Amino acid sequence: MNLSKETHANKHKSDNERKFSVRLTGFFFIIFALFAILIIRLALLQFVDGPALKQKETSLGYRTTAIAPIRGIIYDASNHKIAYSTSTQSLYFNVNKNYKNKENMAEAKKLAEKLAERFKSNTKTGEEQSVEDIVKRMDLNANVNPVYVPRLIKTDLSSKDIAYFLEHKSEYKDLEIIEDSVRNYDQDTVAVQTIGYLKKFRGVRESYDYYKEIYENRNSRHEELRYLDYEDVGVDGMEFMYQEELRGKNGLKKFPVNVAGRIMGPMELTKPERGNNLHLTIHKSIQMKTEAAIMQTLQKIRNSSNPVEQAPNARTGYAVAMEVKTGNVVAMASMPDYDSNVWKNGSISVEDYEKNKSFMKNGTIKAAYGPYEEKEMNKHPNSIVYLGSTIKPLSVLIGLKEKLFSVYDDYPDIGYAEIGLEKRKIRNANNKSHGRIDAAKALEFSSNAFMIDLIGKRLYSRTDVNGLKTWDKYMEMFGLGVKTGSGLPGEIAGLKDYMSEAVRASAQSALAYASFGQQGKYTTLQLAQYAATLACMASE
Repeated sequence: MNLSKETHANKHKSDNERKFSVRLTGFFFIIFALFAILIIRLALLQFVDGPALKQKETSLGYRTTAIAPIRGIIYDASNHKIAYSTSTQSLYFNVNKNYKNKENMAEAKKLAEKLAERFKSNTKTGEEQSVEDIVKRMDLNANVNPVYVPRLIKTDLSSKDIAYFLEHKSEYKDLEIIEDSVRNYDQDTVAVQTIGYLKKFRGVRESYDYYKEIYENRNSRHEELRYLDYEDVGVDGMEFMYQEELRGKNGLKKFPVNVAGRIMGPMELTKPERGNNLHLTIHKSIQMKTEAAIMQTLQKIRNSSNPVEQAPNARTGYAVAMEVKTGNVVAMASMPDYDSNVWKNGSISVEDYEKNKSFMKNGTIKAAYGPYEEKEMNKHPNSIVYLGSTIKPLSVLIGLKEKLFSVYDDYPDIGYAEIGLEKRKIRNANNKSHGRIDAAKALEFSSNAFMIDLIGKRLYSRTDVNGLKTWDKYMEMFGLGVKTGSGLPGEIAGLKDYMSEAVRASAQSALAYASFGQQGKYTTLQLAQYAATLACMASE
């Protein structure tokens, strides 16, 4: 019995040892097979795939950095530079903290002090910046730009400044050096509202729905045409109208990088393409004389003792000078104007905006008010005005063309005309009567009565045509009540008050007043075009 048990135990032990031996052998075989596969794979990577993978590693991808182009130059008709850009390296401050926090505000002021000291010893003579100026440029409370727009601290950095900030980048985490261009405008302020100004693309895109749609559509393009967040773009005048032509194309810095993002070779540089230049028909010399004449006239009529020309509240004046035969605009003045270099950094301070806001609109093409308080606006006319007696040559032309009278007809001018069932009297200037006059004399004496009785009332009485529509047709033929086609941003078509007068009162009343220039308000550019059209007709 005992022997049998011992034999059984030995047999069980032998079976276990054999199984363990088989498992161990299988384990070593699997390990051997894995190592064999690994060695073979390494050999394939090293000797077969190695060269291809090495090439793939070094040419895996590129990192590109766009360089904003230099904007084209705007010249006057005599090739004088009115607006031009210069390339520079600029220092920007990024608002990455809440500066309502006193600790952060103190930190920002400390940074401003360091920068002021730095620029004091490393800048051109006469260009030092104070601590207060730098803090103002930081715009910590977002008074000038939204928080996300970088603040321009200094342009035209010296090579020493650039090297210093790059070397001490860890000390100036909120500062960034950007290759930039600065827009400069003629110091004589030549047609500034017509030329326009620039703002930072990111601020324009984020803040203005009108520009957002336009610039977003333009921005869905190739890398060389894509707008950069910090570049300046046109938002008014010629700068906006010819944005595409003036801008040019981006340059590119292209770096080969590996998977880890490490630069693996030399940079490839594609230089920016400068924008096209723009040549205007405006002559600086004529423009300056026009501007001076407006300002002198404003001063004269404000201080005149002559009751006829006295205008103590006159604050603004507008003028357009146009060549009769070519239609070229040689002067376009909206006065007083302002120095558009306040937009030089792509933004404007609150102080500068408040000081100049009344003079930023181009009053020759749109409604603009003088520097009045808001509550006073309705008391004073804006830049869209009635033609007055300047309409009378066209009124006579309409009368002759529509056969309402002939050049030989006499009219008994008794000093007034009557309209309506109530026989409302509309008088000549100074209640003057001119006796029997023909069309030529009516123009010479500027007779309101002639225009009303022989043109306004007779056109109204026509049964074969709609008098008001006929009048409107002639107005539009001479560019009144329709846009001139200048393409300038914000140009309006004027106001056809004779249409609303016909609804409010009567068509007879509308035509009577319109006949001597009281029922249509138009822009200065429209008036210039109208006068040039008459002059061109007279010269033929």
